Amino acid sequence: MTYPVHDTPTAGLFRIEVQTPVDSQTLHQTVDGVFTDNGDVSGIILDLASIDFIESSGLGALVAVYKRCGDKQCPVVFLNPQAYVVKLIEITRLDKVLTIKHDLNEAVAACS
Repeated sequence: MTYPVHDTPTAGLFRIEVQTPVDSQTLHQTVDGVFTDNGDVSGIILDLASIDFIESSGLGALVAVYKRCGDKQCPVVFLNPQAYVVKLIEITRLDKVLTIKHDLNEAVAACS
């Protein structure tokens, strides 16, 4: 099982629809699939719009994807997090590290 992956108008940039509950294994399989199936990945947008609750393990999974993409020198942007998720990101001070956007066009531009 993987989360839905969508192409964007920008070649090599992919949007992954993360769903509740955030499952570390599913998220990693989805990201691995994007890298395996697409030779040149220029960026990943993790769409968090449907996440209405996230546990610490889910937050850890998002950070792990951020780090993994960083190792591949591939930017990752977190799109449309709901207020609860934003608050948790702010409490953990991850907002100082993660790129968070609330508009797809802004997310695409942030990956460029």
